[in-house]
Amino acid sequence: MMNHMFTGRYFYLSFIILMLFPIFVYAQSDTGLLNIDVEGQALIRQNDVTGAREEAIKDALGNAIQTAVSKSFSVPIEDKKLQTVKNAVINEAEKYINLYKILAERKEAETYIVNVNATIVLDVLKNDLKQKGFFRLPLQEEDSLRVFLNVRGLKKYADYLRLKEFLQSVKTVKSVYPGTFAWQHACFEVVLSGNAQSLADELIQKGGYLLLDIQQADINHTEINCMQKEERS
Repeated sequence: MMNHMFTGRYFYLSFIILMLFPIFVYAQSDTGLLNIDVEGQALIRQNDVTGAREEAIKDALGNAIQTAVSKSFSVPIEDKKLQTVKNAVINEAEKYINLYKILAERKEAETYIVNVNATIVLDVLKNDLKQKGFFRLPLQEEDSLRVFLNVRGLKKYADYLRLKEFLQSVKTVKSVYPGTFAWQHACFEVVLSGNAQSLADELIQKGGYLLLDIQQADINHTEINCMQKEERS
């Protein structure tokens, strides 16, 4: 009887944890992701609330992609080109959105509004947009190396900020694009004028981080995996 009660409580607790933290658990094992909160809305036509809700969610996911493009390519969110991008990819939203969760929803007069948290797969989105000719990298980044940096063991947000500032101070680093920070794990996309090993050396010698490994899945995808050293008491 006691075992049955313990099992039931454990299942209930696990369910609550998954409901509260689904996105952060998922983001822990992935790179090249951007997690953002957005709003979407749609008119309620002929009292079709269900249809309006679906359209509002679709609008929110399109806005999530639009925001991701703005951040990735440093394009102002009000740029008219972003609306063109949104229209071009909104029917393929599931291709670029790793996971989404509805945070809140409501009706205001004849409008249905949803607030959504979405996780965007930046690699796929950026590659598709470049192939379609929407954006190109700045000329100074065309011949540069782009690497994904994963650092684990970050105990607090201050550690994340310290890492970001350190990367920006490295001479061979041209650009730093923050990805995710969750469960003591931070991801960055870094544009280098040098090679991956040179950045790894900087992280070890000047940053005080431990190098786990450097992986190269293909010519366009290099990962550096590091660990923050434990603070001595």
